[in-house]
This record gives sequence, C-alpha cells and structure tokens, in this order.
Amino acid sequence: FLYLGLRGEKSRYMVAAGICLGMNVMVRFPNVAEAALILAVWFACFVRKAKWKEYVQKTGWCLLGYLLGIGVVLLQISLQYGLEAYIAGIIRLLGMTSDASDYTLYSMIYNLIQAYIFNGKWAVCIGIGMVLGVLGFAVLPERFTKIKTVGYSVCCLVLIRWFYGQGMFSLAYDGYGAIFGWSAVAIMGALALALWMICSRKTDENEKILSAIVIIIIGITPLGSNNQLYANINHMFLVVPFILYGLQKMHTVYPERNVKLGKYSILLTVRPVLL
Repeated sequence: FLYLGLRGEKSRYMVAAGICLGMNVMVRFPNVAEAALILAVWFACFVRKAKWKEYVQKTGWCLLGYLLGIGVVLLQISLQYGLEAYIAGIIRLLGMTSDASDYTLYSMIYNLIQAYIFNGKWAVCIGIGMVLGVLGFAVLPERFTKIKTVGYSVCCLVLIRWFYGQGMFSLAYDGYGAIFGWSAVAIMGALALALWMICSRKTDENEKILSAIVIIIIGITPLGSNNQLYANINHMFLVVPFILYGLQKMHTVYPERNVKLGKYSILLTVRPVLL
C-alpha cells in the first residue's frame, strides 16, 4: 500500500498503509519500529523535490491511518478485556529485559551485526567470483563466449560445493540450516542492489523509492527480537523478486558492448553477475 500510494500519489493507499502498520503494532508491540517506514515517505518527497507542504500532507495521511489502525484494535481490546489489562501487559513486556539480558536493544543490534559479519564472508566470496567472471569475459576473445559461459557456470558449481563443505548450508531440510546462509546472502545482495538503484542516475524515482522501502524493511524487521537475521527470512517474498528486478535493470542499464583498447577488443558484460 505504501509503495502504491507513493508511486501514484494516492492518499487512500497511504492511509491504508498506516492502518496496516497501526494494527500490526497491536499484534506485536515491537512492531512499533515499522513506523520508520515514514522515512520512505520523506525520501519520496526528497527525490521528487517536493515542497514542505507535501511533506506534511503525506505524513498526515500516513499518521491518520496509523492512529486509526491502533484505535480500532485498542477499542476492541478495551471493550473485551479493559484498558487497564492492556496497560498492565505492556508494563510486563517492558520488564522482560530484567529477566532476559539478551533481549535488550543493544544485544539485538550486536547480534544482528555479528550475523551480517559472519555471513558476509560468503557474500564476499560470491562478489570476488563475479569480478573474476567479468574480467574473464572481458579479456578472453569474444568467439569463446559459449566456452566462457560454460566455464563460469562450472566455477559457480564448484563454489557452491565449497560452500557446502564449509558449512554454509546443509541438506537437512527439517531446520533453517538449508536456507539461512543463502537467505543472508540474498538479503545482503538486495541491500547492495537497493543502494545501487538509489545512487544510480539511470534509475527512475519509483525505483529509488522502492529501493528505500526495501532497505528500511530489512533494517527494522529484526528489531524487537533476538533472532538475528531469522526474522528477515520471512521477507524472501520481497527480497527475491527485488533482486531479480534489480539484476534485470542492471542488464538493461549496462548492455554488452565491445571496447577497443589499441589492437585489443574487450567485451564488457554483466553476464557473470546474472549467472
């Protein structure tokens, strides 16, 4: 709803997004962090060089929906259980940190950073492989395109086998071990593509806004839990399509072309990245 509202400048979608986020807070109190999505609204105004009036107007529509969402659920709780019971529940929730030291904000952020660092080595290996692939496609003669593609694909399979040997993933599908490492890499890949799309001059306003939303969602979702990146695995329905779209956009922006360097011809292509 938020993206539809910002893309089409339609206030009803912004109100609907606010209602959903407001109701989500009442489902799980730490979801209050999702209010940070208002940054996407302000970013959209910034990208479009909007006047301050539009900042206030769009913020107001989102805030209206947010308060409506909270108000509807709070009214239902008050009628069924009483407002005092709800307030007492919040007080008990806020007191949990005295019994669970790993549930503090510092601990959540620290564990999240540790998870990114630990899984970042897999992303670095993949990044180095892509760079070597781009160099290989550029240096070797163009007539060897099929050989280069097959050779690079085989190298990718070897890298996957090495990942398996290093414990990056397992074949036990009764737990998270089979998908956690790949999910972490996908999350970091989505963040990298989102940053590229925001900074690139060859992407339009809507793509920049969508990228900002993706970054904010990935950033705030783990807050309120001590589950590191596990909460973000639930966002694969957003992350994977965004990655595919970003790669397609990159292929469109940077088409294959030959560059002459003296008597040598170099093929510049992002095909290794796509593979």
